[in-house]
Amino acid sequence: MKLRTRVAAALFVVAAPVLIGVSALPEPLLGRTGALALGFGLGISAALAVAWPLLGRIRQLAAAARDAAESGHRREIEVGGDDEVAELAHSFNAAGRAVRDHLARGERRNAALRDVVVDATHDVMLPLTALHGHLGDLGPGAAIAEVHHIAGLLRNLAAAAALATEVAPARAAIDLNAVLLRVVVRATAPARKAGVELVSAVPEATVWIDGDALLVEQAIVNVIDNAVAYNYRGGHVAAVLVRRGHDGFALRVEDDGPGVRPDELPRLTERYFRGAHGQQVRPGGRGLGLHVVARVAEAHGFSLELARGPYGGLCVELRGRRRATR
Repeated sequence: MKLRTRVAAALFVVAAPVLIGVSALPEPLLGRTGALALGFGLGISAALAVAWPLLGRIRQLAAAARDAAESGHRREIEVGGDDEVAELAHSFNAAGRAVRDHLARGERRNAALRDVVVDATHDVMLPLTALHGHLGDLGPGAAIAEVHHIAGLLRNLAAAAALATEVAPARAAIDLNAVLLRVVVRATAPARKAGVELVSAVPEATVWIDGDALLVEQAIVNVIDNAVAYNYRGGHVAAVLVRRGHDGFALRVEDDGPGVRPDELPRLTERYFRGAHGQQVRPGGRGLGLHVVARVAEAHGFSLELARGPYGGLCVELRGRRRATR
């Protein structure tokens, strides 16, 4: 029997005799108004007695719904019985399954798209690397710079695709000293061609961190490439890694180039935003570089600070926690 049918029947069975009996009392014994009031009062009491279990089942349903929500809707709501409350629980479960299926399909599509971009980037980078080597044998020129620039764009595209999903970055021990020195070595030739002196310094003790090695390296590449590309000929770029406190690190990249206007500084990490000087140096750019840096920092729990440097250029600093041991 449905809950509403049981409630209505119980109310009739309990309240009807009470009302009939009270209304039949002699008027001298109990005034007509008093009899009716007493009858209604007893009827309401009977209704509350019957409704109280219903309220308990509704509370049970609410508690089960909260537990399911806190578990990320990975488990279903369990409410026994065959009344309307149970039907409502079944409806909640059906809706939850539909939502989970929709999210799962979206995650599979995102993962597939990310894999396609990463694979395509890898496949294109192989001939680009070979082309870069052949052009290098012919001597320095604009073609080498263009190949280097295209390779950087492809790496940023792959990083942006990986960061666009909600999948957490891979975690492994990273030798940050080695990563920084490797990036500086690769950037030295383009810097020399641009007439920019690039120097670096790392602490004697290795700085180990937890993170995705490819994403962290790409973030450092972007910061150093920007400092070189947007500098003056004859300018300087310094990349310095230091240990901070008992478990921290700071990676600082500073240049003495033209920098950015004060009103542009807060927007440098926005996707597609490019400052006036950047548009002049690299027209048609997508503005992914510092946006990727900001997303990598966010995904790894690093702090990112951009400010005008003491020598007029841009100062970019990444700070985070060191890994205790390798």
